[in-house]
Amino acid sequence: MGSFCRLLFASLAAVLLAAPANASPAMDWSGVRIGATIDLTLGSHTDSHAGVPPGPSANGDYSFSRSMEGFLAGPTVGYFFQQGRFVEGLEFDAGYGNVGGSNRINGVAHQDGSGASPSNFLLLRDHVDMMVTLRGTLGYAVSRHFLPYLTGGWMYHHGQYRGQFHDSVPEDFTSHDGGDRNGWTIGAGLACQFQRDWVVKADYLYYDVGRHPLLSNTIGTSQSQFLFGGTGALVRLGLTWRVP
Repeated sequence: MGSFCRLLFASLAAVLLAAPANASPAMDWSGVRIGATIDLTLGSHTDSHAGVPPGPSANGDYSFSRSMEGFLAGPTVGYFFQQGRFVEGLEFDAGYGNVGGSNRINGVAHQDGSGASPSNFLLLRDHVDMMVTLRGTLGYAVSRHFLPYLTGGWMYHHGQYRGQFHDSVPEDFTSHDGGDRNGWTIGAGLACQFQRDWVVKADYLYYDVGRHPLLSNTIGTSQSQFLFGGTGALVRLGLTWRVP
């Protein structure tokens, strides 16, 4: 997550741990909140291929890092309760959109180093169309309007995945499917209550939903395996309203 994120988490944790539990509340953050969020994705993950290609065995399999780009938007709902200045809660978010992209490598060879050709290529493409999180939060009301918090919990992805190795024979080892992935997320955020019932917030979330493997069709005794990474990060902006 980088040194900046580690510093952010450490600073927020220090604020939460150092605060007196019996301090009087600066403003009421409790209640049920509903609203909407928009997510901008950051970071990268590693995709790889094994099987028919992946170049001379001494060089290992083909593996490459790819950025995660795109956005999602959707509803959010949460319940929060306050004890002094401490605010605890549970939030559910569902985002819909398009996050992902593709990688292509030309001129790949077989595993034993043979068969290299300029017309050979390796293609991996994936995109996530839905992300869901269920997270716990712990915050501290540092002023009348501002609430920094830590958050973490469960994350679900749904996406489409495609792998293709084109050999100059020509033969195509291909695979495509839609898949569900489950994992975890952790992050931090800042909420601003600009009226009694309205809050704007910004989260940074790092996540890991595991790797997604795909096996291609079999040609003779050969088969390709494609492996899609499952890590990334996002910045989430949200607007919520407290239900009376």
